[in-house]
Amino acid sequence: MASENIGSVYPTKIPGLEDPADIQAALRLYHYGTTNTISTEEDLIADSVAGHIKALDTRIDAIELDGIGSEISDTMPTGVDNGFIWVNSTGSAQSLSVPIWKLKGSGSLSGESLSVSSLNGEKLFIILKDWSHDNSGSVDFSLRFNADSGPNYVNTGGLVSASHLSSPEFPASGTYDMTVTVDLANTESSLKPVSTIADIATGSYFGYYKNTNPITSVQISLPAGTAFDSGSYEVWSYE
Repeated sequence: MASENIGSVYPTKIPGLEDPADIQAALRLYHYGTTNTISTEEDLIADSVAGHIKALDTRIDAIELDGIGSEISDTMPTGVDNGFIWVNSTGSAQSLSVPIWKLKGSGSLSGESLSVSSLNGEKLFIILKDWSHDNSGSVDFSLRFNADSGPNYVNTGGLVSASHLSSPEFPASGTYDMTVTVDLANTESSLKPVSTIADIATGSYFGYYKNTNPITSVQISLPAGTAFDSGSYEVWSYE
């Protein structure tokens, strides 16, 4: 039986169109590329359906032999090895630290002062809520960091060095809320901005702490002889 290629892409054989039809011979010719009986893979003809299947099977066997898992080597590779990505088995992933607000202290207000330590945040946020004092007159707070009583504070408006930052004045017989925000707290910046906001007419004060040391603690004090009557506090650190 005469034969001819069918197409040029992955070609295989078909009977010559002039030959009489023999369906069994035609199927063998199309599948094996020959009308002869094929009994082993070594007898396969490359340009046949069976030959193309064998070529694909050979490539799959090679991929499976390489494997898709991992390999342990005592030496670092000097180049690409079969597409593997090499990692150090004793190494560790880089730890990504994303700052979050952490509550560093909270509780009821009492006595003349409040102190919170173990701070390490880029920002500090202090909340005094629903508090009152026992003084018969108006009082303000003194605000210090790291228990520093040196001339390292500037109250905006006065623009002179002071031993503490001042808050607005709070009259007697009142209940108040107040927040204190400190930027650049745990940095070595020589000026750390501080803002105080309270729910009274003169409720906004601004100043600076002049020190390159990171802030690790905060102290809020009422005048001597004055104490908190009520209220609560929270100290948050962005770290």
